[in-house]
Amino acid sequence: MSFSIEKDDSLVFLDRTYKYFEEYVYIKAVSEDYYVSLYNLKSFDFKNPVVMSGIDRSLFLIRRGLDTVDRYTITVSFLSMISPSLYLRHEHGSIKFAKREDSILFRQDSTFLMHFNYKENLFAFQPVNLPKHIFVTYTNDRNRSLFLAGYSKDITLQRLPLNALFTIVPTR
Repeated sequence: MSFSIEKDDSLVFLDRTYKYFEEYVYIKAVSEDYYVSLYNLKSFDFKNPVVMSGIDRSLFLIRRGLDTVDRYTITVSFLSMISPSLYLRHEHGSIKFAKREDSILFRQDSTFLMHFNYKENLFAFQPVNLPKHIFVTYTNDRNRSLFLAGYSKDITLQRLPLNALFTIVPTR
């Protein structure tokens, strides 16, 4: 994780990150007015990537990461509230919804580092087991989806393209 945090700022960082744990939220793309959605998930066909929708926004519970990197790294996992057995997971370059499994790979694929600018409510998400990748929205003629993209630089929000930035919209 590439945070530049001074020792005195670490408590502020921890406080602001933990603020989102166990909170019900929507995840919105910065580049467009679209939200992460279960809207187009047909009969729980888990082969399709997660869509971004302007019509529907799916509610998530931000949980402490299912996989523990170390005791100092703060990670998150996203549990769907529409179908509470589903987590956001990356697989073969796509972000998908998947039923929770009791495997190391599932826990790693469903755990993300959360890079953020608290004041501007900007976030980027990085898989713990693919450190050179980030979430991005991808738009084609028919839909908008959520994918992983390779990113070779240190992840800082100022360097990321708009399609890699998200906002967290709390329900309270």
